[in-house]
Amino acid sequence: MLSAFAVVTVAGWCISTLISPLTSLATRQAEGFVHDRLFALGEQSRLFPHLETSAFADDVSRVVDSTDGPNRCLGLGAVTQIENLSKLLGAICLGLVIARVSVLLALLLIVTVFAIRHSLVKGLSIGLTRMDEQVRARRRGQYLYDLVSTAASGKEVRTFGLGTWLVDRFRKEMHDYHQSIFLLRRGLARREGRLLPVLMVVSGAAFLWPAVAALHGRVSVNVMTSVVMACLSLFTTLQAGQEQMYITPARLALRALGRIEAVADEVRRSMSETVPAPSDGAPLIRFSGVRFGYNRRVPVLNGLDLEVKPGEVLAIVGVNGVGKTTLTKLLAGLYQPEEGRITADGIEVGLIDSEQWHAHLAVVFQDFVKYPLSARENIVLAAPALAGDEELIRRVVEEAGVSALLAALPNGLDTPLSSERTGGVDLSGGQWQKIAIARALFAVRAGARVLILDEPTAHLDIRAEAAFFSEVVGRISGVSTILISHRLSTVRQADRIVLLDQGRVAESGTHDQLLALNGQYSEMFHLQAARFKEMNTADGAA
Repeated sequence: MLSAFAVVTVAGWCISTLISPLTSLATRQAEGFVHDRLFALGEQSRLFPHLETSAFADDVSRVVDSTDGPNRCLGLGAVTQIENLSKLLGAICLGLVIARVSVLLALLLIVTVFAIRHSLVKGLSIGLTRMDEQVRARRRGQYLYDLVSTAASGKEVRTFGLGTWLVDRFRKEMHDYHQSIFLLRRGLARREGRLLPVLMVVSGAAFLWPAVAALHGRVSVNVMTSVVMACLSLFTTLQAGQEQMYITPARLALRALGRIEAVADEVRRSMSETVPAPSDGAPLIRFSGVRFGYNRRVPVLNGLDLEVKPGEVLAIVGVNGVGKTTLTKLLAGLYQPEEGRITADGIEVGLIDSEQWHAHLAVVFQDFVKYPLSARENIVLAAPALAGDEELIRRVVEEAGVSALLAALPNGLDTPLSSERTGGVDLSGGQWQKIAIARALFAVRAGARVLILDEPTAHLDIRAEAAFFSEVVGRISGVSTILISHRLSTVRQADRIVLLDQGRVAESGTHDQLLALNGQYSEMFHLQAARFKEMNTADGAA
């Protein structure tokens, strides 16, 4: 019997060795599946408003942390569940070995061991669930940590001496999270302390029972040894802590993924059958009675009626907060209007297949992304399928006016635009803005028919701003251009200018017509012109 037990033990070790790489592969497969699923959901433009809610962001953090975080528990949690099943079967087999001495002893040990294990698992599960409730504090803490430790925010943090303040905030945010860890450990220790007397009594019975049986000659020494070793192996199933550290967070992450998918399903159900995008050519775009607000009680756009004619250069101006940028997000399909309709050639934008509609758009947002990639990649990201078209890249570089900028880079187009990468450089705000404009123009040359430029000259100097319209916008044909700017000198050459006020079009016309109207636009233009005259006078005096 001892030899049989040894064979089974060695076989178990061998199987564990063989299973290890399979376990690693299964873990990667599970994590990869969840990653792919999350990415697929994240690409849906209709989910964009949810990305700005804290509850949705918390769930995304739970899923990402479960595959990329320090625990990487999701794949391991799935595999560990299978391992637990094998341990259950192993415990039953061990019980059969112990039953050679006493069926009662076998039942006593199995019931006690699994009762204790269940209690420990329950305690861990409760504690880990409470830790999970602190995901928001952990997410805020990670943000504060990144502010202190990354170069992007390093200038302001150090210039304003914010390091100590941020560290204090970090400690405060993370206190609840670490407090939950402490409570988990303390609760587990208390639970184990209460179970210890029971375990000691059962352990004594497990070792004394076969010893007494052997002493009285009811079993052989070999059988006694096998039973004692079986008891020891059975007690190892109590080591549930490490397993549960994977299983519970994995379960919580899967629940979070389920909630994300439920939101996505709800969004899909709210959508009608999609229709193809308008045919080639710049579409006629209409905003009809559009109402929208990030807070439904306070509309940003309130009954907006606006038309963008095919091939027109339309400038949109107005003071801060009147809905200029919001209008572009609605047109891009990132948000849906609460009331009214937005159409392209008579087709409601919300019904158009989002991938096809986005292929019609080229956008430079006010807060455009500065990708830490090469200059080439920053430009061709607008249409990756044409990344190998060198002639097209060269043409766009010239049209965007970035030829001199790229020529000054160490490796030209292939220079990484981040000093954190080998051979990389940092660009100024104006230089980055030119790269963003080049990216949008690349999309236009790839087939986009609506160009949206939100504050495209905000970081440019006066000369570059003055030349922007004639050298960039004026050269584009066959495309509808929506130009948003606070600097009215940038938009004066537009085909038409509309001024938004209180979420509606308050004035509309050419530059000369709006000046003659002597309304808000005229007032804003003359204020800016007077400011530039004062600056020029001061420069001349200097």
